[in-house]
Amino acid sequence: MLARIHETAQRYAQVLSGILKVDVGIADENLRYIAGTGPIREKLFRDLPGEMHIFRHVLESGQPQVIDLPKHHSLCQDCPSRSSCRETFEMCMPILAEGRAIGVIGLMCFTAQQREHILGSFPLSHQFLEQIAQFIALAAADDCERQQDRAVIALLEHVLDRLETGVMVLDERGEVSRLNATGRRVLALAQGRLLTGPVELTEAGEDLTGRTLYRMTWDGRNYTLQGRLYETGLPHYTRVLLYEEAALPGAGPPGAGSRRRMGAGRLLGRSRPVEELRQKIRRAANSPSPVLIRGEEGTEKLLVAQALHEESSRITEPFVAFGCASVPEELLEGELFGFAKGNSLGQKARPGRLEAADRGTLFLDEITRLSQPLQIRLLRALENRSFLRVGGDRPVRLSARLVFAAGPELEEALAQGRLRRDLFYKINIIPLELPPLRERRGDLRPMAQGFLKRYAAGLSREPNPVEDSFWQAVEGYSWPGNVWELQNVMESVSSLAPPRVPLTDQLLPEGMRALPAPPEEDCNLERLEAQAIRRALERCGGDKPKAARALGIGVATLYRKMKRYQLR
Repeated sequence: MLARIHETAQRYAQVLSGILKVDVGIADENLRYIAGTGPIREKLFRDLPGEMHIFRHVLESGQPQVIDLPKHHSLCQDCPSRSSCRETFEMCMPILAEGRAIGVIGLMCFTAQQREHILGSFPLSHQFLEQIAQFIALAAADDCERQQDRAVIALLEHVLDRLETGVMVLDERGEVSRLNATGRRVLALAQGRLLTGPVELTEAGEDLTGRTLYRMTWDGRNYTLQGRLYETGLPHYTRVLLYEEAALPGAGPPGAGSRRRMGAGRLLGRSRPVEELRQKIRRAANSPSPVLIRGEEGTEKLLVAQALHEESSRITEPFVAFGCASVPEELLEGELFGFAKGNSLGQKARPGRLEAADRGTLFLDEITRLSQPLQIRLLRALENRSFLRVGGDRPVRLSARLVFAAGPELEEALAQGRLRRDLFYKINIIPLELPPLRERRGDLRPMAQGFLKRYAAGLSREPNPVEDSFWQAVEGYSWPGNVWELQNVMESVSSLAPPRVPLTDQLLPEGMRALPAPPEEDCNLERLEAQAIRRALERCGGDKPKAARALGIGVATLYRKMKRYQLR
C-alpha cells in the first residue's frame, strides 16, 4: 500500500531529516524500506530481515518505540544485527490506518552529535514524527481512492475493448482521451504506437450506408472514418466517435485497405503454431477461393484476414471488414447486397459490402449470425459470382475474394441447422485454425513484454522491472480471452503500477495470481482523516490553504474531505 506512494514518502523523509538533522527510514507492512535518507537510501525495496528488528516490533504492536541505548535496550537483546549495530538512538512511530499499522517511520541517529541533538528536542521531535506518520497515512488513503477510481476506469475500458465498434473519445483540446482496442485495430494501430496528439475531425459527406463520414487528420496523415459523432459537453470527454471502418493513409474511401505491406508480420509470436499459420497465410494469399478463419474470441481473426489481403496481389484494392452481428437482422441484407434504385423499402440506391469490396477482399465475421434466407442469397452469390441488389433486377458481378470467420460456436450452429451445410462446404475451401494462447505458451512472455514496453512508452517512462511471480502467473494462466485479454491486462498493469516499482503477481487480476491473494485491505481511514484535518485546521488558525499544505494535499481535496466529515 505504501509502496505506491514511495515518492511522496521520500519527500517527507527528506524534509524530516533536514529539520531534525537525523536520518529517516520509512518501511511498509512487508518491512521493506520504501523511503529513506543517508545509508538507508541504498536499501530501498530490499528484504532486510536482520535490520528491521525494532521496526517489526512497532509494526506488530502498533505502538511507538524509543531505543535510547541501542545494543543495551531489552528489545535489542535478540536482534540478529546487535553486534554490528552502529545506531546511537532510534525513535519509531507506526503509520496507522483504522487503528492497524500499515508501515513504520523511524528516526535513526548514527553519531553522538545526532543523539544529543534529538534528545535536546525530544518532545518536539516525537510530536513532529507523529504528525508526519499521520500525513503519510492520509497520502496513502488518497492514493487508495485514486486506485479505486483507476480500477473503475480500467473496468469501463475493459468493457469498451470488448465492443466490436471503434470508440474514440476526444477532450476539449481535440486530443484523444480514450481509444478502445477495436478502434486501434481499425486504424491499424494495434501493432504500432498509440494515437496521441491533437486530432482534427470534420464532416465529409455520407458513406455507402447513409451514415456520416468524418475526415480525421492526425500526425500529418488523413483517415476517413465511418460512424457517428456525439457531443457530450463534458470537459475531458467532449466528443465521442463510434466507428466501424476506416480508410487508412494512402487508401480510398471507407473499406479501402492500407497500402503498407505488413502481411503475415501482423501476427504476434514466434512459436511453431504461429509460424505454421504464417506459412499457410502466404500460401493461400493469392488463391481466389474462400477462406474460413476459425478461432476463439480474442485470437485476432481480423488481423489474419488483413494479413491474407496484404500478402496477396489485391493489396492495392479495398479491404472491407464487416461483422454480421454489428447491425440488426432486418438491415443485414441491404448492408451486404446494397439497394437498387426504386426499391420497395424506400431506401436510397447504394452499393453494399459485397460491391464495395470491388476486386479486393471482403471479411465477414460471425458468419453463423446470418439468417437462413441470407445464407441462401450468399451461397448463390458465391456459386454464380454475381448477385442482385435489394429491389434490383440487374446482376452485379462479385469480384471480391471472400474471407469468413467464426468462433467455437460453429460446430453447434451446424448441428442445430442454424448454419447451412452447403454454405459451410462452400466457404470452408481454405480453413485456417487460429491457435489459442494456451497452446502457444512460448509466446506469452515476449508478447507481454512487448505490450508492457509499448504502454510504458505511451506513459513516457521506462518499463517496470518484473519479478518471477509475475511471469509465473502470466505463464500459468489459461487466457480464455487470448491476445485481447493479454493486451488489456498488460495495459491495465502499466497504468496502475507506480514508476520503477517491480511488477508482481499482485498487480494482476485476482484469478490470475500465482498464489492466493491476501485479504483485501480496508482503506477506510475516515476517523483518522477527520482527526488529522481537524488538528491541522486548529494549528493553522483556520487557514485552509495553509492547512492543506501542512497535510500534503490540495486545497480542493481538503474542502471535499471537510464536506464529507462535516468540518468547518
